[in-house]
Amino acid sequence: MRVRRSLLVASLVASATLSAHALTITAGTLLGVDYNSKSLIEYSFSGTISETLALSGNFSTPLDGVEVVGNQIYVQGLLGDIGSVNPATGVVTGLFNGGGGGSQGLGERNGNLLTYNRSTGIVREYTVQGTLLNTFSVGLGGIAIDGVGAGFAVANYDDSQVRTYDAVGALVASFGTGLSFEISGFAYDASTASYWISTGFGRDDVRQYSNTGTLLSSFAANSPNISGLDVVSAQQVIAVPEPATFALLALGLAGLSFSRRKNCASNLEGILRLRLCASGARPASSEAAHQLRPDRPGLR
Repeated sequence: MRVRRSLLVASLVASATLSAHALTITAGTLLGVDYNSKSLIEYSFSGTISETLALSGNFSTPLDGVEVVGNQIYVQGLLGDIGSVNPATGVVTGLFNGGGGGSQGLGERNGNLLTYNRSTGIVREYTVQGTLLNTFSVGLGGIAIDGVGAGFAVANYDDSQVRTYDAVGALVASFGTGLSFEISGFAYDASTASYWISTGFGRDDVRQYSNTGTLLSSFAANSPNISGLDVVSAQQVIAVPEPATFALLALGLAGLSFSRRKNCASNLEGILRLRLCASGARPASSEAAHQLRPDRPGLR
């Protein structure tokens, strides 16, 4: 009873300690990155904050992009460094540089990462391992990027336009947002063919636009520093067991091992009693039976 109680207390402590750091990404949410506090913030489409995760690691520059690809979260710093986030701990591991200083925003197309460099007007497409696949010149003034079907779109900080490009970088459409010098984050929602834009330079809100520029909805971001945004789709849901789950599993296995060893000892004692009875002997106590056990490593 004492052992079981100790295991229960240990499991509750482990659960409370470890789950406090875990972030579970769910489909149908917005994931923003706060460049000032270096944290991830998960929003519902109505603006409710469901989870936050403080980031740590070898990223010294402010973060200005976030993207979920497959089963991994990626972030980008102002100097172009791209790293992966451990959703259980918040630790960022640097992977490669995606375009150098002036890089703004991070997007995804066909499972690859897209970067935009505000200083050069160059869009780069990388594998998640860092192999450069394509480069496109789309002009200066942009600040955020995301994939749109086989192509991509760039949100422009200077003139508030959202410009859509095809698979080879040719301009196909554009619309205005009225947010000159205010756009900070940008994400495309394929399920509704709409665009989400954060205004992280004083206005402090997140807006949803149709593909023709009609304002569909908005909410307060509760942070003036949201500088990267991503729409998490059903295909991007991260199935990462929370650390508390691992802790409970380990403790359960430890308890099971203890129980099995205890049962084995009881069974062995029973066998010895039967042998003694068959020989006409009768042990005075379990201690006597214990003293008659064969001294073999496998039976201890």
